[in-house]
Amino acid sequence: NFTVLMTRLTKSSEGISDEFGGKYVYFPIHVGRNSGIGSRFEDEVLPAAGQQKYDGGRIRMKYGYGSIRVTGPSVALSDSNPKAFAKVITEETDGVIRDLGRDFNRQLFGNGNGALGYFSAGSAGATATVARARGFGVDDLVDIYDNVGAKTASNKRVLAVNLVTGAITFDSATTVVSGGFATRAGSGPDTVKGNREITGLNSIIDDASVLYDLDPALQPVWKAHKRTKRASPVTLEEDMTLLTDTIFSTGGKTNLMITSQGVRRAYAKELMTLRQTVNRTEHEGGFSGLKFTSDGPSGEIEMLVDMDAPLGEIQAIDTSDLTLYRDKPWSWLDRDGSMWKQDSSGGGAKDAWVAQIAEYHELAISRRNTHGKLTGITEA
Repeated sequence: NFTVLMTRLTKSSEGISDEFGGKYVYFPIHVGRNSGIGSRFEDEVLPAAGQQKYDGGRIRMKYGYGSIRVTGPSVALSDSNPKAFAKVITEETDGVIRDLGRDFNRQLFGNGNGALGYFSAGSAGATATVARARGFGVDDLVDIYDNVGAKTASNKRVLAVNLVTGAITFDSATTVVSGGFATRAGSGPDTVKGNREITGLNSIIDDASVLYDLDPALQPVWKAHKRTKRASPVTLEEDMTLLTDTIFSTGGKTNLMITSQGVRRAYAKELMTLRQTVNRTEHEGGFSGLKFTSDGPSGEIEMLVDMDAPLGEIQAIDTSDLTLYRDKPWSWLDRDGSMWKQDSSGGGAKDAWVAQIAEYHELAISRRNTHGKLTGITEA
């Protein structure tokens, strides 16, 4: 229930190569249609042959990791109480996979800079306020960045999180600026190498930014569709219809809308005002939500809530053009024959054991103009 978008992505290992300096993925990008079409009178020269126009995408894979640790006394339980030992191991291994899934789902909606949340105001005390605190957890270690992406503090421990007010309490006084952000310690952007996290929808569904080294200023079709909710009496449904129609006019077919709980409630409330049916619908994978009926060929479109979706927005997606590339699913690092390694952190061996799980991945699209977003929606 916390990884709605991730469950709908196509996963692929095609086009991934090992090169000096890391792993890369190559994939085709559609940037133009076939121009070899036209009408003629009898016995006229036929149109010159054309073809679909493609460019090549080449991007470095991003590397995700998770670590777990158990102590020697816990391991010793395997001699006297195998079931108790198995429970400890299961809790840790299943828990980190669950946590990784939730964190990766957050990354799917980001722009790769690792932001857990953006500060809504500047402050210099131990408590700062973010616009949305869902990404933070007690005992998390975080790095602090300013509004231009420069790191200003490292390894700040989170002592308390208020999901209602967005207040984050750190273990010491921390200077933050409005528009700055916090990332997991070590996961933020590098001024030379770029972002450590995957390229998320915030970067993909845009009409101006460079994506996969392609500039929409040079490739006019390399733009997603962005619209802002118009003021009343224009309804949310009208703007949603206009967005999906615009996407279709450029060759896309929206088959999934992802949004927040508040926007979903606002849309349901509008439907009730218009006296339309608002029965909840069961969708693929056991998820439930509404369906949006477009005027165009997209027909009924799934409209689902994802807890990590941006507030006040609807993401309109053509999932056939969205692929999560990975060489293999999350797996434990066991090249030496065992996933467990003795913990030697802090300068010496300890009576404790650690294991790491990893996945090499990146999110990519073949066409950018088959996606869109509607922003500026008031949450209900």
